[in-house]
Amino acid sequence: MENFNGNSNGAGKVLNFIEARRRLIEEHGTTSRGARSPLLEPIRKALKAPANASLFDSFIRNPDTNYDLIRNLVEDHDIQAPAKEIFQALAHLGIEKLLNEAREQYRPDFWSQSVETARVATRLAVAVSDWSSAEKIWLKLEERAIENGSPDPRLQQQVLFELGALLTRRGEHDSATEYYLLCETLARADNDLYRLASIRIQLGGAFLELKQSEEALRCFQMAEAYLREGAPDKILAADIALGAAIAHAQIGDLDQALSGFERSLEISANGGSAATRAAAFFHRSRALTALGRYSDAFDSLMCAVNIAREDDNLDSRITLLYELFDVCIECGRWGEFFLELLSCMDRVHSVEQFRLLGSLLVLSAKANSERGLLHLALRNLEEAAYLFNAYEDADRFEEVNSAIARLRAEIAKQKNPS
Repeated sequence: MENFNGNSNGAGKVLNFIEARRRLIEEHGTTSRGARSPLLEPIRKALKAPANASLFDSFIRNPDTNYDLIRNLVEDHDIQAPAKEIFQALAHLGIEKLLNEAREQYRPDFWSQSVETARVATRLAVAVSDWSSAEKIWLKLEERAIENGSPDPRLQQQVLFELGALLTRRGEHDSATEYYLLCETLARADNDLYRLASIRIQLGGAFLELKQSEEALRCFQMAEAYLREGAPDKILAADIALGAAIAHAQIGDLDQALSGFERSLEISANGGSAATRAAAFFHRSRALTALGRYSDAFDSLMCAVNIAREDDNLDSRITLLYELFDVCIECGRWGEFFLELLSCMDRVHSVEQFRLLGSLLVLSAKANSERGLLHLALRNLEEAAYLFNAYEDADRFEEVNSAIARLRAEIAKQKNPS
C-alpha cells in the first residue's frame, strides 16, 4: 500500500485537488441565508431552554420534524420571522453543532463516527439547499485529519466518495467524476475491490446523467468485473444490473434494458435494497411506456409505489404518483390511481406532513381536469394555493394562482361558448 505522507503521487493529487476545490468554494460559493441572519443569536439563546434543546436534537437528524420547535420559538421566545427564515437559521446552527461534534469525535485510528456525523450535517445542509456548506463539511473533516499528521488513505477515499455523491446529487456531474476518479486512484493502490466496484457504479451513474450511455455501460461492466474478482455482494450486483439496464434504455436497446431490469429485480429480491428494487420497477415502467405497453408500465409503477408505501417514504410516493398520472392518461386506470392518491393523502394527514399536501392537491387537480371535472380541479387548486401561501412557498403559490386563472377562464368559456 502507498504511504500517503504527501510525497506520493496519489496523495499529492488528492491534496492539491481538495485545496483547489476549497479555494473555489471560498471565492464563488454561497452560504445559506441562515449564515447571515440576525436570527442566529436569539435562536441560539432560545435553544438553551430544556424543551427546545431536545426538539433541536430531533430537528438536526430529521429536519422535517421542525414544526413544534418553530412554534415554540415564535410563541414562547418571541422569534418574529417567517418560518422559512427560522428553518434556515436552525439549519445553520445545526451544521455548526454537528461540525464541532465531528471534530471532537475524530481519532486518527477511529474516524467512522466522525464520518457518520458529517453525513448528518450534510443532509441538514442539503435540506436548505446550502450546497457550499455541505461540501465544506467534508473538506473540514479532511482538514481535521491533516492536523493529526498523514490522514488514513481509507478516510481520504471516504471523503472523496462522499463529495462525489454530493455533487452528483447537486447535478455537477463533471466535478463529481473528478472526485470519483481520485477516489479510484487511492482504492486501486489499496486493492479495495468493493470500493472500486462502488466507485465505478457511481461513475456510471454520473455518465448516465450526462447522457454518455456507452461510457456509463463500460463503468458498470468494470464494476461487475471487480465484483467477480472480490467477494460477492447482492446489493452492488443489483445496482450494477440496474445501471447497465438504464444505459441500454438510453441507447435505445429496450429489449436488453428490460432483461437487465428483470435481472436487477431477481437479484434484489433476495438481499438487495428496497431503493434499488423501486428504481428498477420505475425505470422498467419507462421502458414499457416507450414500447407502448401502458398497462404493464402502470403495473410496474404500482410495484414501485408499494415499496415506497412499505418504506413510508412519502416524497418517493408523490414522485411516483406524478409518473403514474402520466401513464394513466394513456391506459385510463383512474380508479386505481385515485385510490393510491387518497391513500397517500391520508398518510400525509396522519403523520402531519402538511407541507406535502399541496403537491398532492395539484396532482389531484391535474387528474380531475383530465377527466373533465373542472370545478373539482378548481377546488383542489384553491386548497393547494392556500397551503403554499401558508408555508411561504412563493414560487409554487404564484404557479398555482396562474393555473387557477387559466382554469377559471376555461370554465367560463364552457359556460358561454360564444
